[in-house]
Amino acid sequence: MEPKKKQRAAVAKSLLARFDCVVLAFEMVVPLESFKATKLFELFGRTDVKDGDRWGATIPPGSKAIGYHIHFKCWVEDDEVHLVIEYANKSTITAKGPPVAESFMQWIGSLYDKDCVDSYVTARFRRSPDKWRSSFTLPVKVLMAGREIQVDGVSVVLPENDFGAVRGFVGQDRALVMATVAANRAVRFSSFDLGQEVADLSGASEMFLERKL
Repeated sequence: MEPKKKQRAAVAKSLLARFDCVVLAFEMVVPLESFKATKLFELFGRTDVKDGDRWGATIPPGSKAIGYHIHFKCWVEDDEVHLVIEYANKSTITAKGPPVAESFMQWIGSLYDKDCVDSYVTARFRRSPDKWRSSFTLPVKVLMAGREIQVDGVSVVLPENDFGAVRGFVGQDRALVMATVAANRAVRFSSFDLGQEVADLSGASEMFLERKL
């Protein structure tokens, strides 16, 4: 039985880890009148909610085999609910009941009158320089104010693409290749697929990263 347990854990964890993704964050804004805010506030034990109040919580998975957790933030401002759902690698605890990390996006969707919302998405990747390299020559030494400095990162505005990616950042040194992708993407709650989201943003990172042969 033990080998099967290990195999299930490896498959589940791969949703983020197999793409070297350490954080995948979704920022979205929905009208308060279209959102069942009371249920959300109950998650934080709140009944009296004031404009501008902010809350945060860690949402564990239902099983350690899932391999990730969520950092969740929300606040109400000008009759709008602001939501930040940040998937992060690894998890050491589990949730006793809903909501849980692996179905949290669907749970949030159940509180909203619509199934789709626009979202600003940020993905961060940490990759091995043995397998990846920047499309730019990094690091590079330049003179500034008469002194030599080392530039180890580049920010880029991306051309139109199928991923909805708009900006990228890549940094590289001997030990690590770091990449960040920012994108405007539509989130469909009922059919949200975390694995597909990570795969798409990973694909977008290859606009400024290269795999080593």
